[in-house]
Amino acid sequence: MPEAEFPPLEPTFALIASRLAIEGVPVCAIARALQKASADVGETLRYHIEIGTITELPKWDWPPTSRRADRLPSSVKHLPESSVVMSLERLLKLTPLEASFMLVFLKRDEVDKETLHHVIETQRALRRSRPNTSEPTDPKMVDVIICKMRTKFRPYKIQIKTLWGSGYYLADDGRDIVERLLGASIDAPQTNNPPVG
Repeated sequence: MPEAEFPPLEPTFALIASRLAIEGVPVCAIARALQKASADVGETLRYHIEIGTITELPKWDWPPTSRRADRLPSSVKHLPESSVVMSLERLLKLTPLEASFMLVFLKRDEVDKETLHHVIETQRALRRSRPNTSEPTDPKMVDVIICKMRTKFRPYKIQIKTLWGSGYYLADDGRDIVERLLGASIDAPQTNNPPVG
């Protein structure tokens, strides 16, 4: 078997590229993240296929119709939703319901009030300590929770904007801030010591 030529990327970048490819991140997205030429990233990933580090080349780029929710950082995307919710509770000091709302905001570009009301009803059904009643919660609770979240997010400069007549959306810079906080939290070594402050 002929020996594969060395890849054009430096070893550190090649390792990062192969790990992102394993997570299903497209070649062009990896190139943008690493600030390298997509041809070099593609060639490096082909080298990793030849040596057996990865089994297949990921897609070349995100589909033109893909939503931002499909592009969550791989460090967050591969985690169970419950872990992301717990991280959001801890990082942003949110209640479980507020953290569940934020998870929906991270997954979708726009969120209608009906979807958020469904989150409330789902959380309510999961609580076993209180008897479940057949009467649904007031839909205006969505507005109350959003108001409380906006107050908690002010120090982080995260904004929930109103989509008049239908729902809400998370401003792009707010989404990026949350994703960075989550990524740092997941990458940070876990300790048993409570945070100081």
